[in-house]
Amino acid sequence: MSNRLHGVLAPLALTLALGCGAPPGWVVVDGFEPWGAAAEAGVEEGDRVIDWRLESGDEEPTPVASCLDLNRIEEEMSPLGIVVLGLRRGHSRLEVSVEHGDWGLLLRPHLSASARRQWTVARDLAGSD
Repeated sequence: MSNRLHGVLAPLALTLALGCGAPPGWVVVDGFEPWGAAAEAGVEEGDRVIDWRLESGDEEPTPVASCLDLNRIEEEMSPLGIVVLGLRRGHSRLEVSVEHGDWGLLLRPHLSASARRQWTVARDLAGSD
């Protein structure tokens, strides 16, 4: 790993660790695969994921606490049925129904402007290999 990449990734690892257990809306869609189930459901880049519930259930939505939490929901809950994601897009709240399958989401925590710039540099460096 290059020194430049290591210098960017180390602070981001700390940011990600601190992002665990953050308030709802701290999980941001950083990108998505156009063929993924989330894209087909209408998820867009920049959406903040607030909560989730199974469409077939009567439960109240459960907050999404971290990127890892949303990955767990995709792996463990989507085989049980359609997952309804509560999103914040700009100032609007909306829900999308995501079917079982590869959601194809690229996620990141909500970041300050300076951390977001570091995140972008690290992502671009990682993709340039």
